[in-house]
Amino acid sequence: MVAALALSLAVLDAFAGLLSPTPINYGLVAHHGAPILAAARSPSWAFGPSPTAKCSTSRPFGPEILYRRTYHFDADAARLTPQGPAGADTYLFLGDSFIFGQGLPDDETLAAQLVKANGLKVRAVNLGVPGNAPNHLVRAFEAGLLDRYTSQSSRRW
Repeated sequence: MVAALALSLAVLDAFAGLLSPTPINYGLVAHHGAPILAAARSPSWAFGPSPTAKCSTSRPFGPEILYRRTYHFDADAARLTPQGPAGADTYLFLGDSFIFGQGLPDDETLAAQLVKANGLKVRAVNLGVPGNAPNHLVRAFEAGLLDRYTSQSSRRW
């Protein structure tokens, strides 16, 4: 009886597997010319891009290429964005691949769009990194890694 039950469950599982649709992103592969996360920004960061790095990446889906992009990073290992004048209000963008703008050109990220929408009168620093999580952001604040972007009078946290 137990063997019959186990066999029927195995057959049912195999049949359900045949009826299941192909998983989302099945066959999606990332190819990076230079790793995005080659080195940490500093010993306190878990991981991140190298300062002044340039990383080429592509995403094929089967025989089709979804995108080819080259990401550029500044001396602080932040993704390049158009900048407003020195002394302008600075906005920090912290987060994962959505903030980083994975798959987007440098001038189409969320940070770049904010600067453009404000007529290049503000500054934006895109510190997003694919794979970042809230614990990475907490660590950045605790270690004082974001202090250079803020003044004592503007801190509200």
